[in-house]
Amino acid sequence: RGLGKWGEDQALRYLEAKGYTTLERNWRTSEGEIDLVMQYDSVLVFVEVKTRASDRYGGPEESVTLEKRIRLVKVCEEFLQTHQLEDHEWRIDVVGITTDRNQDTLRIEHYKNAIDDPRVL
Repeated sequence: RGLGKWGEDQALRYLEAKGYTTLERNWRTSEGEIDLVMQYDSVLVFVEVKTRASDRYGGPEESVTLEKRIRLVKVCEEFLQTHQLEDHEWRIDVVGITTDRNQDTLRIEHYKNAIDDPRVL
């Protein structure tokens, strides 16, 4: 849990430095959770953050399985309905963070529109 929160903090700072605006953190439904809800220009961006302490078992983004993708889409659609934003342009991004034991960031990868990105499996 601590590593996950730390990773979300890193992703938040990284994306804000790139011009993204934070709207919500850890938005939850019965289906699951969206780590970060952000806006970039006119696009609503839902961000799944994956953090790992090493690449021993693959990059963190590889843990976004097909099942996880389906659940993410459902949670995002619920967010859009709850906030009456069904007609708003949106996408799902994944930020993969690899760190070491001291929580020194070794790598941050940002995959835009990651649900359709074959590198995120």
